[in-house]
Amino acid sequence: MIQLYDFLAVHCKNYKEKPFLKTEKGDISTYSEFFKQISIAGDWYKNQASDVKNLHFSIIAPNCFNYLYHLFPLLNLGGTAVNLNPNLSNFEIRDRLILGKVSLLITTKEIFKKIEQDLPHTGIKKVFIIDEKEISFKKPELFALTTEIQFTDLAGPEVAFLQFTGGTTGITKAAVITHQQVIDNVEQLSKHIGKYISLENLQVLIAFPFYHIFSLVFNLLFFMRNGGSCILYQNLRDTDLIIRLLKDNPVNFTVAVNTWYKKLMQHPEFSSIDFSAIRASLAGGEYVPVTTKQQWTELTGKPLYSAYGLTETCSLAIVSPMDETNENDAIGVAVPDTKVALLDENNREILSENTAGEIALKGPQVTNEYFENEAETAKAFYRGWFKTGDIAEKIKGSQYRLVDRKKDMISVSGNKVYPNEVESVLSKLEDILDAGVVAQKSDKSGEIVAACIVIKEGSALTDDTIIAHCEKFLARFKVPKKIYRFKELPKSPIGKTVRYELRNQVNSYTK
Repeated sequence: MIQLYDFLAVHCKNYKEKPFLKTEKGDISTYSEFFKQISIAGDWYKNQASDVKNLHFSIIAPNCFNYLYHLFPLLNLGGTAVNLNPNLSNFEIRDRLILGKVSLLITTKEIFKKIEQDLPHTGIKKVFIIDEKEISFKKPELFALTTEIQFTDLAGPEVAFLQFTGGTTGITKAAVITHQQVIDNVEQLSKHIGKYISLENLQVLIAFPFYHIFSLVFNLLFFMRNGGSCILYQNLRDTDLIIRLLKDNPVNFTVAVNTWYKKLMQHPEFSSIDFSAIRASLAGGEYVPVTTKQQWTELTGKPLYSAYGLTETCSLAIVSPMDETNENDAIGVAVPDTKVALLDENNREILSENTAGEIALKGPQVTNEYFENEAETAKAFYRGWFKTGDIAEKIKGSQYRLVDRKKDMISVSGNKVYPNEVESVLSKLEDILDAGVVAQKSDKSGEIVAACIVIKEGSALTDDTIIAHCEKFLARFKVPKKIYRFKELPKSPIGKTVRYELRNQVNSYTK
């Protein structure tokens, strides 16, 4: 079995003095220096008590060098990383620490103060405090805790990550992701993207937090595998900072969510950035309207490609072909060694084009199970196929068009309405900066379409104008019956619109 530590060692040796990590302040770590720090951290961990080996550990911290200095040595010692979002509530963090059987926590002073009172109710035995500003490994501060919870039946050394997700059902669970699955996905992406662009001397801004598996696999390890440079910045929503970093660094590859691109294009200094070096721009994580792609191309002269994946697929399973065959409203084609099927409600494969069905996936990067959750595993798999809960259509050639999330679908008197379709129409209005469409309960039709929008300051756009615009492009049952105006829509830490929060809010208005 290949370990991620071995993967790291090989590529750090291959690229030695090339720059690997850069900070927003300009600090640089070469591949050899990075591996040196990893080795120092590894030696320190080996000298610790045996209870740091073969355990479940969690790193709750912003993107920083120290995150990685602790991650890779602990993986090498047979540990399993349980990645957690620091923005979760204390209850959510406590719940996941218990479900993930975590006994070692690595975090910052600020986050530790926030959650300290909840840790005695978990299985945490030790807490190591790290400094997110340090660029060299330093012995962390130790807090020892006593706990009555003793964990057995751990995931095992072949498992790299337990990655929490709501998955297709919305129930919290952890996808089991092995070292080999991560490495296979990196190789799949290198083969696919390498067909269209040179992979030499890539440079990227890491726009996703490391606790998100996509960030570790694609933003970090894909670029490591190909000798690229990664720029770290901690406030991932600071558009002013992103603009400065794009101006100051020869970034030639961008990968982010739709919101990231939209906010950049709305920034007053966006036009001053030189995008001539860009080899590829990818958008994923949520639906990307055609209008966003078109605007990016108009302003930068470069296409914006789509990509599709889930926590359960390590990072990506479907990526646009980066040539003239790319369809502007498509999410792309399956990456190498990945099979895609569209299933109807009876799990029968749909073979005809332009017919919606649930995306099902098979491939070496796809998880095989949820950790200690047979019921959720059984719901998610059908005869070896992972059912994603996403609805798509097969279109031209082998490309797929994403329709929507199965659980976000709206039923108006039995008629199916996909929020993405309505949001795409709303985005055609220049004064609408952001839009989220959800179901609102109705005594008459079961559900109605509710549009939550953010408009330009000072805009005179009326609800009647918005509805008239939608009526030009949509069937009557798809046209929003309610329009709610927001200063901003709720977003996840990676910038995705959190539809269930919008749904809860608009339905509270009907009570």
